[in-house]
Amino acid sequence: MMANHAVNQDIRRVAALLRRTVPPLLPVSVYIRRQVYEAGEPLWGKADLSCDGTRHKFRIYVTKSHPQIMRDTLMHEWAHCLAWEAGTVISDDHGAAWGLAMSRVYSAVIDR
Repeated sequence: MMANHAVNQDIRRVAALLRRTVPPLLPVSVYIRRQVYEAGEPLWGKADLSCDGTRHKFRIYVTKSHPQIMRDTLMHEWAHCLAWEAGTVISDDHGAAWGLAMSRVYSAVIDR
């Protein structure tokens, strides 16, 4: 397994690639955490929409784990950001819009 610094750099490199090739409508911040939780349950990652009062942005949280899992999680959550049109989180999390977004993300990262 890669050293922590190398893993973090790889995730940041993939995030930069995604920002250039498949940018969502809003800016995206990526955070690497020891563990990500939602409603007390551990997750590999999650995405949400944040507003500081004047600016909206997407936030992606990725649990520190195996490098491939982290990259796959980042790609999965990035697809959510693409599928959530106009900064609106949609309830059909893994529907057709997400599937199309995931194919764009996969092509940008894996097929390049």
